[in-house]
Amino acid sequence: VAQAGPRKNLEKTIEYFFKTFKDKKVGLVLKINKANNCLRDKMFCKQMLENIKSQYENAICKIYLLHGSLTDAEMHSLYVEPKIKCLLSLTHGEGFGLPLYEAAYSGLPVICHEWGGQTDFLYIEEQGKKKPYFVRVEFDLKEIQPEAVWEGLLEKDSHWAYPKEYSACTKMMEVYKDYGRFKGQAKKLMEYIRENFSQEKQYEKMVNNIAEINEWGLEFIQ
Repeated sequence: VAQAGPRKNLEKTIEYFFKTFKDKKVGLVLKINKANNCLRDKMFCKQMLENIKSQYENAICKIYLLHGSLTDAEMHSLYVEPKIKCLLSLTHGEGFGLPLYEAAYSGLPVICHEWGGQTDFLYIEEQGKKKPYFVRVEFDLKEIQPEAVWEGLLEKDSHWAYPKEYSACTKMMEVYKDYGRFKGQAKKLMEYIRENFSQEKQYEKMVNNIAEINEWGLEFIQ
């Protein structure tokens, strides 16, 4: 689930998928767009996928493009569809990572690296220590690409994560071969998230944080 911009690292994600499952009957569902939901945008996404797929002519794995607006219920149906087994995210970085949260909340195993906002909810605290309950992909932390520089937002000396190809492919195959184990971990994480990340508890944290900064702000919100 991503916008096809530099930060989402979409092309590399698809390439790594093809390299991992070129001889397996496995599918990758992509809910993507470039800028909006118009027909031209859809044709851009389709052409991008065709260009990558053409490099793996003999591959039997498949990619599926979902383009356009979906309701919240329709999006949720993707996370709970029995044929969809996990969520793969090899972005360069996330502020929060809503699709990762929605997947984890729905009990799907999540494959991603551990740099970014998703680390807030993909760990379970056990005996005073945080234990990862997602499939961790190794990465290098390097400067962003020159073409991704966006003055005032993404400065040229900014850094983000670059998932390692070998690690990403290895982790995908591990989930494929030993799915029951990772599904069990995902169910435990789902229960933890639903208990500790409810709307009420998140609102309470937000209000408490504001209260620490400014007591007048708390009175205003109340």
